[in-house]
Amino acid sequence: MGRIGGTDTSPVYATKREELSALGERVRELAASRANISVAYVIPLESSLDYAVPGWTPLGSILETMGVEFAKLDSGDGFWASASWEEPGDFPADLLLIPPTWSDAPELNSPTFTRLPAVVSGQVASVELRTGYSLTGITEQMKRFADVCEKSGKVT
Repeated sequence: MGRIGGTDTSPVYATKREELSALGERVRELAASRANISVAYVIPLESSLDYAVPGWTPLGSILETMGVEFAKLDSGDGFWASASWEEPGDFPADLLLIPPTWSDAPELNSPTFTRLPAVVSGQVASVELRTGYSLTGITEQMKRFADVCEKSGKVT
C-alpha cells in the first residue's frame, strides 16, 4: 500500500533541505555585503501603497533573522503601514518585493509608483512573503529574493 507524503529522511526532503541551507548562506552573505540596502514588501493599491511589516510573514521573519534590512515602517496595527500616492517616499526602500499576484496589477503603472527609486532602478522582485513554512515554498521565494538582491544597490 502506498503512502502519502514522505519523511524527513526521504531523498526529496534531504535535497530540498540542502538547497534551502545553501540559499540561507547565500542570503546571509548578501545581507552582510549589502547592509546599506533596505527592503520593503509592498502592495500597490488604487490610492496608496501598503507596506507589510516583515516580522509577521514567514519569509520576512526568516530574512530578518538572516540579516536582511527592511525599511522601518510606522505601522499602527503591527502588520501594515500605508503611504498615499501623494507621499510614496514615506518608506523609502532600495529593493521592493511585490507579491506575484500583483505582478500585472494596473497600479504598477501608476506614475507615482514608477517613480520610486527602486522601480526606476529595476530593483523589484516578485516574492510572496506570506508563503507557508514549507520547504518548497520558502526555497522558491528565497531564491527569487536572492537573485534580485544580488543585482541590487543603494538607490534611496
